[in-house]
Amino acid sequence: MGLKNKLRELYDRVPVVKCQGLCQECCGLVPATAGEVRIMERVSGKPHALDINTFRCAYLQEGRCSVYNDRPLVCRLWGATENLICPFGCKPDRYLTEGEAVDLMQRVSDLGGDMRRPDFFKDGRPATSAELQVAKMRMALSQEGLRDPKHWDAAEPYIVCPECHWHAQAQQGSTLDSWIGQICPKCEAGVLRLPLVGKESVVFDRP
Repeated sequence: MGLKNKLRELYDRVPVVKCQGLCQECCGLVPATAGEVRIMERVSGKPHALDINTFRCAYLQEGRCSVYNDRPLVCRLWGATENLICPFGCKPDRYLTEGEAVDLMQRVSDLGGDMRRPDFFKDGRPATSAELQVAKMRMALSQEGLRDPKHWDAAEPYIVCPECHWHAQAQQGSTLDSWIGQICPKCEAGVLRLPLVGKESVVFDRP
């Protein structure tokens, strides 16, 4: 029996989630075993990648998974386990317990090998080291409470670097206070501050 069929037997143990197709925001840095990656790359003809323009899985096409039937276990567990409940209310007939989920992950790992994270791509090609550095910076800032500069809301306050004009806004539930006076994470030369109202007109280049 081939790897794909062996994995299918394990996947079939995951309860089916009545998905509404609303969870695209969760399709980001998705890890998978080496075997699962080989299967996805073979059926799609595309590498296992993360688009640094959107921070979304490259297999997400027009809001839907293009390798849905061959998606890895981590994607199948979303919404189907006690500790990965879907925020949009999609539910299975029953939730897997944490112990059951861990057991499945171990069995899939035994079959598929080491976990692999997607490579970073931009506009269909591998990202350069400079582009990767910027992408990692944006991801780190997001984890620290700053909104990705590509997701801009002109009605909200922002901080700006007077040297390179890099800018950012606070995520919901966070403030900009702790960032004022810090060194710019992009150019490492300017000091972050609030814009000078009435004295400054900035045209931003997207990082």
